[in-house]
Amino acid sequence: MAISVHARLWRSPLLWALLASFQAEPRRGASGIAVLRKVESDDPLNPRCVSMDDPFEDLKDVRIYGLVYYGRRTYVDILNAYLERNLRVNGGILDGVIFAMVKYTIEDMNYLVMLQRRNPQSYIIPWHMEGGAWDVIWRL
Repeated sequence: MAISVHARLWRSPLLWALLASFQAEPRRGASGIAVLRKVESDDPLNPRCVSMDDPFEDLKDVRIYGLVYYGRRTYVDILNAYLERNLRVNGGILDGVIFAMVKYTIEDMNYLVMLQRRNPQSYIIPWHMEGGAWDVIWRL
């Protein structure tokens, strides 16, 4: 069931209209992100990996958005450091983050607005949603 729900979410015309109107900043060149790559060896029981910088050139023409179900500020407070690190404007691969709001309070909403002000070109809050229960996030 979860797969079909997510498929409906990505087919939503409102979501695509929102993404089409989103203007990202020009992408800055990144030196790369440290990743581990497996090195071929004769010993399959002791594989070896080397660290190298990957600039992700194969993703430079692809737009990548993260979808975060938002409801509790404490969880996003932890996640936000990783989201900001992985934004393309900071050298990562995410063009933006869409927050689907679920069961939030006024304090939670104020925190999310503060995060959006720190990342105005990358954090997207779909304001056309009303309510805040699980049944409204599929209207994206």
